[in-house]
Amino acid sequence: MSVPVAYYDSSYVPNPNPKGETPFEEFWKVRLAILATTQEHGETGPESRADQKRYWVVDDQYNDDRYHNMEVYEPEGWSVEWLTDLMKTLGKHKGWGVSVGGIEKGHLLVFADRLMVNGSTFEGCDDLEAVVAAAKLATENYLDRKYGPLNRQLKYLKGLLPAAMKEVDANGYRCLATFDGFELFEGNAIWILQTKNEHELFLNTGGGKIRSSAVTADGIIHDEFPEEFWPYTDVNPPYWLVTYLEEDRTATQFELVDEDDKPMGKLTIGKVITDDEVQQRLRDGEVE
Repeated sequence: MSVPVAYYDSSYVPNPNPKGETPFEEFWKVRLAILATTQEHGETGPESRADQKRYWVVDDQYNDDRYHNMEVYEPEGWSVEWLTDLMKTLGKHKGWGVSVGGIEKGHLLVFADRLMVNGSTFEGCDDLEAVVAAAKLATENYLDRKYGPLNRQLKYLKGLLPAAMKEVDANGYRCLATFDGFELFEGNAIWILQTKNEHELFLNTGGGKIRSSAVTADGIIHDEFPEEFWPYTDVNPPYWLVTYLEEDRTATQFELVDEDDKPMGKLTIGKVITDDEVQQRLRDGEVE
């Protein structure tokens, strides 16, 4: 399929409705068509109840411009087939377009007869295939930078759990490690294993809690928001792994408090471990 690709430099491309106002009924009719097309290529939120969604089609009408807004969360979501089908669907709804955001250093506007691109991600893209390849690579790179270090941190921490659990059983908490950064955030990520949940025992930092997950006695670090544990049920796991982000990299002394701000203990962080060091330690087998 030969598709014209136009590069634009403006921050926004207006697409006003010639009628003036866009009736909600018209907006919703087009959205349902876009949703149905996208669902054929993967789980699509917010309708999908799957934990991992490939696409997201915004269900709010922000203005009268004839756009629907969406994002692509997985590299596999970027395909020539999906974009081709999306353009065919838009061909049945004259004048409407899809604004695809969430692309690092890029933005894509999809119409029935053309693609419009913005940002360094799409520099040099002159056909549909090149646009798909560029967006897919950008998504892969983004996910690797966001989740690669986090997955390595979790693997590193899992190896520390057997020894740490004994201390936590006796003292109630232990700082497992402090890493340089969390996902795409700057600062020190402080990981604490504790027997109480984050509302009953928490670190008094400027940044606050950024992640919490249940840990069972078999050493499994569960995903965030596990439905089988508190607060979704009355069941508490034996341990919680709670992460705090401290933007002040010079801060090393912290206080642990309870839900009433009563001091429960003090914590001093030691060496801050970089992602390069984590990778090296995992390669050397220092932590399995």
